[in-house]
Amino acid sequence: MMSVRVAQWCRAKNPRVLLRLRCNHRTYSAAAPSGYDGIYTTDPIDPSEPTFDKILIANRGEIAVRVIRTARKMGIRTVAVHSDVDAKAMHVKLADEAVCIGPAPARESYLCMDKVLDAVARTGAQAVHPGYGFLSENADFVRLLEENNIAFIGPNAAAITGMGDKIQSKKLAIDAGVNTIPGDYTALLRPASHSDASIPRFFRK
Repeated sequence: MMSVRVAQWCRAKNPRVLLRLRCNHRTYSAAAPSGYDGIYTTDPIDPSEPTFDKILIANRGEIAVRVIRTARKMGIRTVAVHSDVDAKAMHVKLADEAVCIGPAPARESYLCMDKVLDAVARTGAQAVHPGYGFLSENADFVRLLEENNIAFIGPNAAAITGMGDKIQSKKLAIDAGVNTIPGDYTALLRPASHSDASIPRFFRK
């Protein structure tokens, strides 16, 4: 739905310029404002492009269901992980295989990196799709997968670490030539440069 809304908004702004968006091996067409060039155009989809034989989805609920359905269309087998109370959840029923990784509290199941990695090893999954939330932005989890030669369907650990800090992410954006809002990104590193008069009273020692 969001992709459709974005496309409608873009077409209303400038119907002449089209932008190809590729997501999960599906190609969408949307209009882009004038002045944008091919930097947003992805390579054509290649049906012969190698894919994984089996992936594990480290998530639950609707996001896991969507990943499983897309993987099925691509001929990829799926492994669902679940807590004991999610044993009858839809994503568990749809997946080709399912592994219980612990009790209901997320920190003891969906957020437990060792249990997810153990499920990968037990099922022979070649990659992990994190969905969103849980371990999707955990750089340590990505490093753990890399150390065990398991692919992570998402950004690498360095990208997650860099973009997880606002100041560091702005520095990376500037280095990449991306427009950012002007500001002093070193201010937080030198608080002594400000006088006590400029600091609210409840922050003073």
